[in-house]
Amino acid sequence: VLGLYFASWVAGGGAPNVPTAAFLALLGLATQSWLGWKLWKTLARLRRLRLGHEAELAVGQELAELGRSGFRLFHDFPANDGAFNIDHVLVGPSGVFLVETKGRSKPGRTATTDAPWEVKYDGKALQFPGWVETKPLFQAQRNADWLQKWLSSAVGQVISVEPVVALPGWFVRRLDGQGIAVLAAGQIQSYFASRPKQPAMSAQLIQQIVHQLDQKCRDVSPRSYVPASKSVAAAG
Repeated sequence: VLGLYFASWVAGGGAPNVPTAAFLALLGLATQSWLGWKLWKTLARLRRLRLGHEAELAVGQELAELGRSGFRLFHDFPANDGAFNIDHVLVGPSGVFLVETKGRSKPGRTATTDAPWEVKYDGKALQFPGWVETKPLFQAQRNADWLQKWLSSAVGQVISVEPVVALPGWFVRRLDGQGIAVLAAGQIQSYFASRPKQPAMSAQLIQQIVHQLDQKCRDVSPRSYVPASKSVAAAG
């Protein structure tokens, strides 16, 4: 805009008239406002992505400890031909579990009686301090239904998948016994470790399920090295 102002000055042999100067000033303000709005949206998205990444790392670290109890863990499982990803899938003697992780920032304390770290769960909705959410519950159930259908078809028998929502950084106060499990990070290990073993989950069935999940998760092709078979073929 400043370049247009001086170009108009040089071309006209003097300072631009008032309407031209006003138009250029408004153009500059509009451009700065648009750039500021885009920057604010980008920074907000960056904060959400960083919060989600930290939440998934925290939950993943808690779930990794369950390997000592015989569980197999899969992260970022690609579902429905890559249409969406499942955060975590846990397979063990007590069943198959889908863990949906949600990172939510805590609001500031407005009074001494506030509990900004507490979320209340009545089996139907997550009651955060200042807002209510139901989407994480529906998303976990929908993804579990898809995984159950896919696994049952792949293995050849009905496989039940239990959905779980993890909220790291929050204290979950359950108001009702109904609904899917919603866990704080500190509750993850004790919850899964205390689940009773399912008689139908034999070691052979667990291995079949793990094999199917493993085939979908190991989808990264080697790029930074040449596999040994190709090296030998090239040398021959």
